[in-house]
Amino acid sequence: MGKTKIYINGVADSNTYTDNNTYLSHTSSLIGALTDSNYSSNYHFPGYISNFRISSVSRYAANFTPPTSPFTSDSNTSALINSNRFVDTSSSANTITANGTPKIEKFSPFPGAEYGVGSNYGSAYFDGTNDFLTSADVGNFGTGDLTWECWFYPTDSSSTYRACLLYTS
Repeated sequence: MGKTKIYINGVADSNTYTDNNTYLSHTSSLIGALTDSNYSSNYHFPGYISNFRISSVSRYAANFTPPTSPFTSDSNTSALINSNRFVDTSSSANTITANGTPKIEKFSPFPGAEYGVGSNYGSAYFDGTNDFLTSADVGNFGTGDLTWECWFYPTDSSSTYRACLLYTS
C-alpha cells in the first residue's frame, strides 16, 4: 500500500492520499500528460514544467523551503530533467522522447536566473493539446520510498490540471 503526500511551495497539503497501488516497475512514464497506453486520451497539461526529479528516497518528511536553484543529481536521483533540453542529466541517463511539440522556453522558476546555452534555467512548455514527454526507462522504481518533484506553472486556470507524471503498465 502506498501513501502520497503533496507539498505546495514547500508546505504539506493537509491530506495524505493512501492507495493499494504497487509502484514498482512500469513500461513507460509520461511527463505532461495523463493518457492510456496507446497515448490516445486527451488529458494534457497546459503550462510549464521545470526542475523535474525522481528520487529513490523520501526527500521530505516535513515542510521545507523550496529550492532557489536547479536540483543537482546525487546517488538517490533516478531521473533529473532540469536543463535547456529534454535530457535526463542524472547518472541513469534515461532516454527522454518528446511527443507533439513541447518546447524549451526562457521561463524559469528561479528569480534572476539567466537563460543560455548549457544553462539549467529553462522550462518545458506544453501547450495543453498533444505535448508530452515519454521514457521507457523512468519506470523501474523498485521497492521503498520515492519522491517525484517538479516546479510547474499552469497557463490555463479554467482547465483541470493534468498529470505531471504518469506511469503505464
